[in-house]
Amino acid sequence: MLEAISLDALEAVTGGRITHNTQVDPALIQGLQGLSQAVQAVGQNLVQEKASESQQSLQFLGQMMQGKQ
Repeated sequence: MLEAISLDALEAVTGGRITHNTQVDPALIQGLQGLSQAVQAVGQNLVQEKASESQQSLQFLGQMMQGKQ
């Protein structure tokens, strides 16, 4: 049995094809910007953490080398 297509669904039909909305939802853009900022913050924290660890390692090695002299 065939089902009827609702008039709402047929509103966007022209020439047998469905037209799509080409505008991006502003809420989606805001969400992506928020996600981007969060990822950037995590990346910056990781860089700072690695730099701190590297500096501590170098200080430790320097202290060990001074102890051997």
